[in-house]
Amino acid sequence: MAERALLERHLRLPRVLLAGCGTGREIPFLLELGAHLTALDWEPAMIGCVRRRFRRRGVRLVTGDVCELPALFGEAAFDSIVALGLVSGGLFLDPRSRHRALVAIKGSLAEGGVALLDFLLSPGRRGKVKRFSLSLGGGRKADGCCYWPSRGEVARALSRAGFEASFWPLSFCAEEPRIAAICWPRRARSRWVRIRRAVPG
Repeated sequence: MAERALLERHLRLPRVLLAGCGTGREIPFLLELGAHLTALDWEPAMIGCVRRRFRRRGVRLVTGDVCELPALFGEAAFDSIVALGLVSGGLFLDPRSRHRALVAIKGSLAEGGVALLDFLLSPGRRGKVKRFSLSLGGGRKADGCCYWPSRGEVARALSRAGFEASFWPLSFCAEEPRIAAICWPRRARSRWVRIRRAVPG
């Protein structure tokens, strides 16, 4: 599984934030890797689901907005921030929220820390809007839309937020290409973001 290979190779321990945790699909593997894990989601129903599933596993659960990470946890609070399925969703519809989220993620990384983000890319040169329906449990659903950016949009957004990044392919489907960005804060003396292709070994 591409996500597991990504986490095994690039996760920095021990302090890990799973941002936009949803139902907690990645939690068992992160705990297996030895993470001291905090799980964050803006939707209380998702946090409730994770609490029921992992109440005895020592996972710290927080309801909140990824754009407010430094206010919630302080600066440089985590060695890794994992956000698979978060930044490529609705945040890309609003450039201001997208930038706030990326800056908040960068500000919450400790020195030497890394953010692992994923993006569903538009197959063409321009981004596109996709509609979805999400089950929240208890018969409740949330309808919405997300934005699939182009690779160029991803690179520009990361650069503007002050990241350097390597890309890691998660899916080779031509109609729905999915990549991960392994991001670290750009050093002050560096003028350009360096986008490198990281190929699973």
